Amino acid sequence: MMQKRIRLLASVVAAALLAFPAGAWAADGVVPAPAASDDERPDGQSTEVKISREQAIAIAKQFFPIPSEFEGPNVAIRQSGDTAVWSLTWMSREKDIDVSVDAVTGWVTGYNQWPPEREAPALTYTMGEARKVAEAWFAKLVPADLQPALRFVENPLNAAYWGGTSYQFSWERVEQGYPVDGDGVSIAIDARTGDLTNYSLTWREGVPFVLPESLLSREAAEASIRPFLRMTLQYQYFTRPGTDEGEWRLVYKPRNSFPYIDQEGRALGYDGDPVKPAPDPVLVDFGQTPYEQPVVPLNREAALRIAQAAAGRTDPPATSSYAEQGTDVKTAEWSFSWNRNPDSESQIDVGVDALTGALTYLYSWGPDDVPLKEGEEPPVSREKAEATALAFIRTYRPDLAGRVQYLPAAEDPLARTDYRPATHSFDFQQLENGVPVTGWELFVEVDERTGDVRSFWSSTARQGEEFPAVEGVVGAEAATDAYLAAEGFGLRWVSLWSQEENRQLPPRLLWAPENRLPVSSIDALTGVPLDYDGRDLIQASRRPTDIAGHPAEREIELLWSRGVLDLVDGKFNPDGLATAGELARWIVLAEGLRPDVAADFGGMGAGEALARKLAQSEESPYFGAAMRAGIILPEDFPEDANLSGPVSRELFALWAIRAMGYARVAAMDRAIAMPFADADQVGAKYANAVALLSGFGIVQGDSDGRFNPQAPITRGDAAKILYAVSAEPRK
Repeated sequence: MMQKRIRLLASVVAAALLAFPAGAWAADGVVPAPAASDDERPDGQSTEVKISREQAIAIAKQFFPIPSEFEGPNVAIRQSGDTAVWSLTWMSREKDIDVSVDAVTGWVTGYNQWPPEREAPALTYTMGEARKVAEAWFAKLVPADLQPALRFVENPLNAAYWGGTSYQFSWERVEQGYPVDGDGVSIAIDARTGDLTNYSLTWREGVPFVLPESLLSREAAEASIRPFLRMTLQYQYFTRPGTDEGEWRLVYKPRNSFPYIDQEGRALGYDGDPVKPAPDPVLVDFGQTPYEQPVVPLNREAALRIAQAAAGRTDPPATSSYAEQGTDVKTAEWSFSWNRNPDSESQIDVGVDALTGALTYLYSWGPDDVPLKEGEEPPVSREKAEATALAFIRTYRPDLAGRVQYLPAAEDPLARTDYRPATHSFDFQQLENGVPVTGWELFVEVDERTGDVRSFWSSTARQGEEFPAVEGVVGAEAATDAYLAAEGFGLRWVSLWSQEENRQLPPRLLWAPENRLPVSSIDALTGVPLDYDGRDLIQASRRPTDIAGHPAEREIELLWSRGVLDLVDGKFNPDGLATAGELARWIVLAEGLRPDVAADFGGMGAGEALARKLAQSEESPYFGAAMRAGIILPEDFPEDANLSGPVSRELFALWAIRAMGYARVAAMDRAIAMPFADADQVGAKYANAVALLSGFGIVQGDSDGRFNPQAPITRGDAAKILYAVSAEPRK
């Protein structure tokens, strides 16, 4: 194909001047029979290594082709408790290959291949095709006696969701009809090459799976989970993909992490002990005195008085400074520091907002900040320290009156008992419209020995932020329903951790989260589950349902898997007409360009009316990126262009050729013959582009041999062309 394109381009230039390779498996080693499980050993004694270094290398080479140009392997072994694993690494200029081999059983437990980054981004394997490759590797790598106990887990998310070009497949271990948390197999297949890029086997041997005498019903388990989660309405900021711009949205998030539920309906922590949900937040009472912002920015003397009071100092600071930052919104801050103890390397740093008079930070540190000794009781109780922290917030953050809540701490079942810092820590959260703002937080630490505030920090709340009104939100119960449906929960074998014994406990059958989808929150307006980037997980988990049998079925699925194309209720509508805005977005995503949220369309040559339309379009960042790259030009549109309307087939052909890097060839005088019956109807501006796509084998005529250049291009035809374009590196 590439040679054909080179020959075609050579003829064009001349005319213008005149007017899964499959590798063989290495088999230089034999896998020894899995060793029998060791008997219980005395505490602190490592497991016996039964697979030698040479055997581990031979096992790795038997399963994986290690090219001769690779150096290595570098070899390491890690022994911990009842496990021992050989780690082998082969390296080349192009990529690394890592293999892990169990030093007791001889099982391959891990594989990683790091491919070169310069490969073309286009995918060539559909999810179904990649799954067949993964199943073949599963049959080859997983010990035969383990395979019957492994169950395939459906993954509804495509390759692009995870930000890469690999399909992820997993199998979970099942014992006595229930999955084993943490045990199983994961396999990743490169969607471009079909190569195995990652393999992992986790399997704990010799552990008992004892069924309880009775099982708690799902209804009873859910009744314990729902009040524990305490879904809370919050504002969360989400950034638009590929940009630095975003928006605040109303979401519901659980106040507490998902607990385990035992067969008695009790909520358990990671150590197996019963846990309680965190206490409800408390609005900080500032009294009746209203806050008055300074009429003019604070001078040094006024800011210093605030800093001295907060730091408990009356002497002059060792250093002071003033800084203004920002463009559209200015910030101004005074900074002061003192030596806490003249005889030691200790310091107190304080910041004061010159515009609001609010304290922004206080840090007091030094070499005498030692943790409490074992058995030492702090002179200052947590209750007394809490009162100090609340008083500190009231005194030094009066600007937050009525807009900050205290977050009482939940019990931490895994808190260290051998280390106790000499401070009590307290968390606060800012509010807007009475709703907590995720990320706008304040922290206060109080010395357990002296009762002084040792540190204070507040996140910078950006001025002028727009928050949606708290209207039309779904209820907390509906949000809990959506969260449980997306997260999923069921009976699973869970091995909890004993803090006292410092070991993993035998598996227990508990009601536990299933992690069906990576849900972070629930959209408070629509009730749909969202991930950490604010993506609708219901839409993201749907596969195209209306492309079967379409001529562009394969190309549509591959572009969708890359995240170039999106669906509406699981449908792509391949026979519908593609709009200019959609095509601009698809081209930018297919080419891996960064959307331009601040494009100067007038500066790019667009007339006043067109520039205004481009700037107001929902796809403005994509038009900007495509124009910046020279793929779409202002001259391609009339001043009164309908950017939500269709695009002709010949115009999209021109955009495709520019995206491939042949803009100069496309701009030459008509010089290339094309095989279409209506070739004379192709506009002169588009002739070379259409001819190039035809010569490259990307477009063909219809049953009558016609290209239909002025006909609007359908979504399916655009996808077919776009896939071919993205499959080649840009020239």
